[in-house]
Amino acid sequence: MFTIEREILAKIPIGNIVEDFKVGNTHIMICDDDCRDKGPEDKAKAIKRMEVIAANAIAAGKYKPKQRLEATNE
Repeated sequence: MFTIEREILAKIPIGNIVEDFKVGNTHIMICDDDCRDKGPEDKAKAIKRMEVIAANAIAAGKYKPKQRLEATNE
């Protein structure tokens, strides 16, 4: 078998970073460029779209909620 090693040369544009953290070796930067300059109607449309996506995932059985730990009164 052949092993091909390549250096990633993609340049990712960085916008207005609102959160910056690492998980293991992964560097995560969250930007708000997509929603920062939007009006109330645009934000409402985005929320409605997220609701539809979540509802479809739940209906398809792709969402499995985590088990809650019950509090004990001991």
